[in-house]
Amino acid sequence: MQLIRKTDDKDKFGRYIYIFQCPECNSNIKIDISNGKRNKTCGCKLLDHKEIKSKRLYFCWKNIHIRCKYKSYNRYNRYGGRGIKVCSEWSNYLIFQEWSLNNGYNNNLQIDRINNNGNYEPSNCRWVLPIINHRNSSNVKLNIGYIKSIKYKYKQGNTPLELSEQYNITRRQVYNILNNKHWQTITTD
Repeated sequence: MQLIRKTDDKDKFGRYIYIFQCPECNSNIKIDISNGKRNKTCGCKLLDHKEIKSKRLYFCWKNIHIRCKYKSYNRYNRYGGRGIKVCSEWSNYLIFQEWSLNNGYNNNLQIDRINNNGNYEPSNCRWVLPIINHRNSSNVKLNIGYIKSIKYKYKQGNTPLELSEQYNITRRQVYNILNNKHWQTITTD
């Protein structure tokens, strides 16, 4: 794709967004520099096929392959660098699409690996709300057991300061847990 210009915008990872022009359809798309240089088109040829049910689902499929295969991807170390792979049957987008549509996919959900150390494959993936996906990520310090423990210890008289020091989290995080601003589904009964 042809680079048009850099923008002042950044993506969620802090990378600058660039505008590229697709040589096939001449549309301008905003993406980071590494994807713009790597991709030959915006995906328009494939997306024109009647078999493609969702552009969002297609880009999800494409992104799981990028995470696991391209060392130039800035978070490769969290995926392919840890040995996480995409199963061979999902190298075919239409098979991935069929699995997704039969397993609850909708535009409000994200793909989640049930075992965070496992591969992208039908037996280890599901479609979940973003908050559930975040809880399963490798950078989350707390799990459901810790949340229950924090709530229990608070009821037993521990202060938020003591709990933040015990669990190596901020007092703001403790207050959020105690006020059910996060982990709303947890009960201490």
